[in-house]
Amino acid sequence: AGEMIAEQGEELECLVLVKKGKVTVRCKDVIRGIAEEEEEEERLMGEIGPGHLIGEGPCLARRALALSFVAKTDCELLKIHQRPLLEQTAAMQAGRSESSGVRRVRSGSSLPRAL
Repeated sequence: AGEMIAEQGEELECLVLVKKGKVTVRCKDVIRGIAEEEEEEERLMGEIGPGHLIGEGPCLARRALALSFVAKTDCELLKIHQRPLLEQTAAMQAGRSESSGVRRVRSGSSLPRAL
């Protein structure tokens, strides 16, 4: 608990799946005071728990995180590295998804039991 999982401004090379535990979501704001001095203020944005992903947008778009994520309790996390995700996305866009183990499913149809 209390450990920084991912910090605002950091560029991630993986997604992080929260398997167990609670994670606090925070945002740092820069405030300009009366004397033109800048101060940093951190706001609590909420909490996430099992099943939530951290960094999916920034990881895939290769941009910095807009929020910080801190373990509120003991957590079990799973890292999903960027490279295989990007390779799979490129394969899907090129129409090669069938050969790479990904099957397209029409909207409204059920997913197959095993891929």
